[in-house]
Amino acid sequence: MLSAITTLLIIAPITLHQLFDRAVSSRAELTSFELDFTCTQNLNQQSNDNVYEISSEVNTVGSVRFDHLSGVVLVRQKDELIKLDGKPQSFIDEYRADFNSGNKVRYITETEEYIWEPNSQTMVRKPRDAPPSYLELPFYLHAYGLGCLHDIRSLSPLEQILHDLKQVHPDVELKVDSEGIAHFDTNLSHFAFATKQGYWPIRQTQWKLVSSDPLKYEVWEGCEMQLVDVDKCWVPSKVKLTNGKSVTRFDFEWISVNKTVDPETIDVRAIESELRVEIAKEVEEKARESERNLRRENKTPRSNK
Repeated sequence: MLSAITTLLIIAPITLHQLFDRAVSSRAELTSFELDFTCTQNLNQQSNDNVYEISSEVNTVGSVRFDHLSGVVLVRQKDELIKLDGKPQSFIDEYRADFNSGNKVRYITETEEYIWEPNSQTMVRKPRDAPPSYLELPFYLHAYGLGCLHDIRSLSPLEQILHDLKQVHPDVELKVDSEGIAHFDTNLSHFAFATKQGYWPIRQTQWKLVSSDPLKYEVWEGCEMQLVDVDKCWVPSKVKLTNGKSVTRFDFEWISVNKTVDPETIDVRAIESELRVEIAKEVEEKARESERNLRRENKTPRSNK
């Protein structure tokens, strides 16, 4: 009996809005981090009048070494366009041209953003006012779970996301189960908060009503996450963001969080050999081709003038 009473006292009820607030306040601001990542983006867009539609799949493999204070930034990435279908052809051609110009990586903080330009191999630091692109990889880490794919891609401020969540969802009292998970369910929304892991919302699903007779709902937006403890900070290891038929998946392999990144410890060759095997092979083949060309030139007899 004592054990049951003790459990009840420890697992006290909490309100939904309190969980929203704690999900924000408990997150450490990532001033520096080192991680490797893979990302798959399945994009499906269609206009209401069916004038255009597009379906694409882009795979990205890369690594980020970022230190806001010391100014160390290193991004390595390789993008592959797996699939591209749709209409009209002009829209598809524009998408392909954008892809060929480079898939940007955008890391968003509370007050500013860093945009990696793959062609110029530079990182642009600026206030959060640049319009987003559907080809960008949004490293909006502190908004995952609270925001879904639309919020992440539109770079909605975290304060706005929090305000909208409170406007839409009632401040009801929730109970935390023995695993530390607090659940919220209605016909249109589901949240699951990991109260033992920094209060991150590890699951969020938003449904929309598509038919009243018969009653039918379908998933509108969602976010699912797995978390990992790195340097005493809870951070996402896997993220799945959905918006209609569009899905973006991230797999993060964290090396460090909020530790000074020493540029001398970054072995670019090691990063490329681990994460960009295709590029490493390509570079190696080019080196061999240069060596072969050099040998041919040495063997070619010079003409007498």
